[in-house]
Amino acid sequence: MNAHHIFYQYGCALSNIILTFSAPFYLYQIVSYIDSNEPRLGLLPYVFGLFGCSLLKAVTDGQMNFYSRRIGLRARIVMTDEIYKKCLHRIQSSDAEAASLGNIVTLMSVDLERIREFFGMSQNLMLILPSSLLIAIVSLFFVLGWSAIVGILLIIILTPATSHLGKRILKHQTALLRNTDSRVTKINELLQGIRIVKYFAWESYFQELITESREKELKSYVQLWSYQIGFSTIGSASGILVIFSTFAIYTLVAGNTLNAATAFTAINLFKVVNEFLVELPSETMNWFKAWVSMNRVWKYLEEEELPQFCQEQAFNDQPEYIGFKNADFAYYGDQSPDPFKLYNLDVEFPVGKLTLVAGPTGSGKTSMLQALLGEMELVSGTFNLKNKTISPVAYVAQTAWLLNASIRDNILFGEPYDFERYMRVVYACALAQDFRILPGGDLTEIGEKGINLSGGQKQRISLARACYSRASVVLLDDPLSAVDAPTAKILLKKTILELLSGRTVILVSHAVNLVAHYSDYIVLMKNGTIEYKGTTFEAYDTNTFSDLDLSPVEGGEKELGELETEILPNVIHQDSGTQLIEKEKKAVGSVEWNTYYLYFKGSGGYTFITFFVISFFLASGSKVLNDWWLKVWTDHNSALSKEPNPPSSSDSQFYIMIYAFCGIAVVVAKNIQTISVLTGSLWASRYLHTELLRSILYSPLRFFDVTPIGRVLNRFSKDIESIDAEVMDYMRIFMEKIVLSVTTIVVIASIIPEFLLITPIVLWIYYQIAKYYLASARELKRLNSVTRSPIYSHFAETLAGVVTIRAYDCISRFCEINLAHIDENQKPGFFIRALVRWISVQTDVISSILVCFVGIGITFTPTKAGAAAMIITYALELSKALMWAVRKHVDVEIGMNSVERVHEYIGIPQEPAGVIKDNRPGENWPEIGAVEVKDLSLRYSPDMPDVLRHLSFSIAGGEKIAVVGRTGAGKSTLSLAFFRILPFSAGSVTIDGINISEIGLFDLRSKLTIIPQDPVLFTGTIRSNLDPMSKYTDAQIWEALNRVNFLDSVQSITSDSDQSFTLESSVMENGSNFSQGQRQLLCLARALLQSNKIIILDEATASVDHNTDQHIQNVIRHEFSESTVICIAHRLRTVIDYDKVLVLEKGELVEFSSPRDLLCQEGYFKSMCMESGEYDYLYEAANNKSL
Repeated sequence: MNAHHIFYQYGCALSNIILTFSAPFYLYQIVSYIDSNEPRLGLLPYVFGLFGCSLLKAVTDGQMNFYSRRIGLRARIVMTDEIYKKCLHRIQSSDAEAASLGNIVTLMSVDLERIREFFGMSQNLMLILPSSLLIAIVSLFFVLGWSAIVGILLIIILTPATSHLGKRILKHQTALLRNTDSRVTKINELLQGIRIVKYFAWESYFQELITESREKELKSYVQLWSYQIGFSTIGSASGILVIFSTFAIYTLVAGNTLNAATAFTAINLFKVVNEFLVELPSETMNWFKAWVSMNRVWKYLEEEELPQFCQEQAFNDQPEYIGFKNADFAYYGDQSPDPFKLYNLDVEFPVGKLTLVAGPTGSGKTSMLQALLGEMELVSGTFNLKNKTISPVAYVAQTAWLLNASIRDNILFGEPYDFERYMRVVYACALAQDFRILPGGDLTEIGEKGINLSGGQKQRISLARACYSRASVVLLDDPLSAVDAPTAKILLKKTILELLSGRTVILVSHAVNLVAHYSDYIVLMKNGTIEYKGTTFEAYDTNTFSDLDLSPVEGGEKELGELETEILPNVIHQDSGTQLIEKEKKAVGSVEWNTYYLYFKGSGGYTFITFFVISFFLASGSKVLNDWWLKVWTDHNSALSKEPNPPSSSDSQFYIMIYAFCGIAVVVAKNIQTISVLTGSLWASRYLHTELLRSILYSPLRFFDVTPIGRVLNRFSKDIESIDAEVMDYMRIFMEKIVLSVTTIVVIASIIPEFLLITPIVLWIYYQIAKYYLASARELKRLNSVTRSPIYSHFAETLAGVVTIRAYDCISRFCEINLAHIDENQKPGFFIRALVRWISVQTDVISSILVCFVGIGITFTPTKAGAAAMIITYALELSKALMWAVRKHVDVEIGMNSVERVHEYIGIPQEPAGVIKDNRPGENWPEIGAVEVKDLSLRYSPDMPDVLRHLSFSIAGGEKIAVVGRTGAGKSTLSLAFFRILPFSAGSVTIDGINISEIGLFDLRSKLTIIPQDPVLFTGTIRSNLDPMSKYTDAQIWEALNRVNFLDSVQSITSDSDQSFTLESSVMENGSNFSQGQRQLLCLARALLQSNKIIILDEATASVDHNTDQHIQNVIRHEFSESTVICIAHRLRTVIDYDKVLVLEKGELVEFSSPRDLLCQEGYFKSMCMESGEYDYLYEAANNKSL
């Protein structure tokens, strides 16, 4: 943003101000000349002078606005970039509301747009309006003498009223944006946790929750609009009152005769004053909005940042070591009543060695890694981690974070592609077999958050990223829990022990019996502090680990080379892979009429349209009547002035009274128009948001698999904001200018009929200009909307993985990606604004020619002075009206593009009905829990192959079934079938004799319970997460928490905090104030409360320690002893005592029998048990079960 651009802009603004007053000046000269009865040819110099000044004004106006819009655009680019950098630098846990994606999306979609508009129009408030007012006041003194003082005093008196309204607007604008933040945050959480919402049939709950936030937002809009009506009333009434009072003083008190030259010149000058009165509230309102937005952006940018992203706060004289020295930590800004803390950490991790961090669920293992990365606040003591600018830290989060990109891009993570190094990593992470199955091999696009991969595949890709990096320090947060036992052994030996050999590896794991034997150092966490630290050999000689199984796991694993050597060269693709995420659709051509129909249907239908159109003709008609009466008055005075006797004061009183009534009619009609517009806008906004929310909530899960969250948020944020604040306003201005153009043409033609000869030519020229402008502007706007979604998606991805990005020291690279997205978005934005300037100059030139023709027409026709003044005034207005009609026609199309985009998502395919009235199961269904699956095949979409093929099996009521198989075998996909998340391509599933395909989804899903692989919590309280429908008592909720051992996991919180843990304890966004294991326990407690007959556990205990796992399994066996349990698990020891084991391999059922029977035959299950290294234990447990 260069200073000379600003000076040039303001120079053009000054020139524009001077040229603006050329019209009243030449109008006065022309009308005075006509009144003097001089030869009409003498008018031509004045006509051509008016024409020349109009042309110059077109040029200066175009330059001024072009540069002002460019300055605003640059300001937005800079602030978007700063907001993105801030989300990378800010402390992760402070102020969850400010850190939420909903808040950031609102900052970008609403706040930055308002700041851009203010920067783009700042010259109006700061220079043009005040200067124009000053010049107008001086000019009025020359035209009206001291009578102008009255009007000026009224202006001074009325102006403070806008200031008062502005303060009220400031308050409601802040409330509006806060409510918008809340709504968008809830929508973001809904989208992030849509699988849980589908599983539990919570669509109606979230619809009610978000609708409640929407109603608060609309209430704020109504309050703002009420002040807008006040502004409109003050603007229109002030103009009328000022003119009426001035003319009354001028005629009745000063005793002057009001002639046409004085009246219409004064009116044109008062129009400048009135424009000040009208625009000042509007510009002030925009300023207040921008001020609120700038404060919000500034508040976000002032959020506390991590200390330089460098954790060299201690041990600087011992850079060879990593660790803590008497350190206490707390999460930054955690204001919850039960904050988690780490106490008295004193440990040095051996460099170049493997350290195992173990401990029960919620003991602080993940928090220790977060503290090492500098993500927690150091309360006391010191800690040290090598400078990441010298050697980045590789970090594998407990929940794998993946980019919406190819698998290869996720592994490389910005590093150069080294084929040999890449192959070694793929070997070690057991990914080659997955690459062979995936349609694009390693170039397969994995989608947002890796939605088309299993949990094990996602974790291994995340681990491969760490291995491929050059980091000397590797932090691994329980990556082995997401994979089966054989794969875990492969990852441990081939990846952690071999590939990462020589690096400092700190591994958090619950698989103590697998890892401990190979570890060089062990740290045991309990209740937020270190209970034990030492070598593995020392651990075997102490009773400290009496509750942990430290016996080494022997043998069982296959050689990795046997599994993957032959297939690897076939899966490392050199060409592009398959594309999962669909390219965002962009409509072409005019907005279809059904989109307009949808909008007007929401605004009130034909009743609204009728009232809407009538209100505009009333407003325009009252204005014409007002000006026509002034013409009659001045013509009457002109005629009387040529008679011997001057006009009597009674005549002036009569005309001034009628003029006052006409003015009142203008104000009333204007308010009727404004109320109709705002009412229609409110109804349409509410209707479209309701329909959009309903459509998104009840769309198939596949829609979310192929649609990035950023696209959906774009609809709910920027597009809805445009519908709320812009679309109807564009329609108002367009309709206002169209009606004004029609009435103006009628008025001019009634005085100069010859004007009708050039009217078709003028309209045809305007049509041609509008046609080219509309075609270009419409497509640019669509392109601008489409390119905005990647910005939101990139922000969402960044927020989800900000800890990983900081650990790998990739901040600058991600900032470059963000700038590339911004550039792509701002290119069409810039050309849209350039195009607006082009059409403005074109229409201003045509307008100047039109006024010139009218002036020539007056020269050669015997027009009276009053009529001449009126038609020149109307010709000036006609040119502006046509120009604004063309521009606003395009703005309506552009605004309707947002409606079009919302309409697109309203029309997406929907899931089958939630309730089928004629085929509802009984209230107590299922009573037994018997399941029969016949020849079941299903696929993710009709154009993809089956992922499960021809499955047939039966489960008796109350049986406990374990579903096992290698990673990617289709275990989690099977769980989707019971909920009809995916469509069946063949076969059926019957529960207690009822085909689940024949009943409603709500009736089905509400009767099943699932504990999913990824624990999902929503912002709120413990109560709202466990019982969102308020079905259960406090006692029942506490009992469920106690049964899953959750209360034990938070005992350190209740014992070390002044605040006790309650059901109202806060849950932050994504449950970030709880560990992964604690979140899983809460999800299990949520399932216990439902007490359904069929329970599905999708690796639900993968993130908890062994003891907690055993406790949960005992709870399941006891609490659901009469329920059918289908458990998907990697830990074979947790399901070895189940009634039956169902083994999947590559989407097919290969074995289904009791564990003992399967162990007695050579097959897949026996092979898996042998590979786990626990065969003897498993065989004995299976035998004991059968006894």
